[in-house]
Amino acid sequence: MMPFERFRAFFDAHTDFAIFSHVDPDGDAIGSSLGLAWALREMGRGAAVINESPLPANLAFLPGAETVRRPDALKDTFGAVIVLDCASLEGLGPNAARLVGPGAAIACVDHHVGNAGFGDPRLVVPEASATAELIHDLLDACQVPLTPEMAQCLYTGLASDTGAFRFQNTTPKSPRLAARLVDHGA
Repeated sequence: MMPFERFRAFFDAHTDFAIFSHVDPDGDAIGSSLGLAWALREMGRGAAVINESPLPANLAFLPGAETVRRPDALKDTFGAVIVLDCASLEGLGPNAARLVGPGAAIACVDHHVGNAGFGDPRLVVPEASATAELIHDLLDACQVPLTPEMAQCLYTGLASDTGAFRFQNTTPKSPRLAARLVDHGA
């Protein structure tokens, strides 16, 4: 089964998801998390975006930013977890990691070279310019139509990790994806 098919099966197997990203999140971590949360809700699923660190003020404009939760505000553990833009479970931070229930189903989407190889399903592509690019590709493969909210969040992730398309990780795909996201409301 291809990674996208495995993710579709993962989405179909659960009704509620916790979406985590690394501590001290940047635009890619939060943009990817919120973009995926919007998509899961479009698919009729529940999605909570949780981060150990406070939301950076420069990302408060993102659609859904007000819904990002801190782990200390939550008591229950989660049985279906998606880890984004994070190379290891330790990168979530100790308070966030305690919310991953025993035996939880864990999926991982990341573009960092040093990814520890955790999660099933797992989509780790170091050649990708940003995790937001991978989330876009995953949603496209799952035939989830892009909404303006998803487009804005994913564009922010893409622009953040490429330094507004100036960094070396910018690929020919990056501006094409940016244009598609703008066409969809970013």
